[in-house]
Amino acid sequence: MAYPGFHQLHPELEDVGALDIPVFHDTDNSPLYEDPYQGLLRDIVAANDVVALRLYHANPHTWTRVFRKDYMNPHWHPFLVAKVHGCGDALRVLLEIYLSDPVYQMPRYPPLEEYLERWAFSPIHMACATADRGLILWLLSDKQRNGYESPLAMLRDPGNGYGGRTPLICAVGARSADDDVDEDDADA
Repeated sequence: MAYPGFHQLHPELEDVGALDIPVFHDTDNSPLYEDPYQGLLRDIVAANDVVALRLYHANPHTWTRVFRKDYMNPHWHPFLVAKVHGCGDALRVLLEIYLSDPVYQMPRYPPLEEYLERWAFSPIHMACATADRGLILWLLSDKQRNGYESPLAMLRDPGNGYGGRTPLICAVGARSADDDVDEDDADA
């Protein structure tokens, strides 16, 4: 997928030498640069572009870390971008990055569960709300956590930030919305 808005170095970063290195190269081999607000990362997550997300994460520079300690605008957080755009594939890669990158295992980063709670985000609620069966099964499995830890999610997750709705209620809501669309299509 192409990201033409990021082929040039952001004007605010022109005088910062280390940031003039491309994050990776676009599909047309043009260099891609991040802006000071993680705009490239947000576009990648919103597009559900897991190949670009993995390339972004593979960049060794600290200024392209996928997760930051703080965000100027909380809605810019990659998990919340995935939620708003219903991007289950990108969410799964984001979770894999947080769980596997040694940087996020350092004491300054909390365990994933605490980090998700801080951002009022529940992956299982998002997966159920978007009816993403593959993501739901992956979250409920303990295999992605080395088989000895509990799964990333449970169906009785209280869902901080979801108005007390359980994941199953979110799934029913998603299914009801699909049924409404199907009925409308049948009337046409």
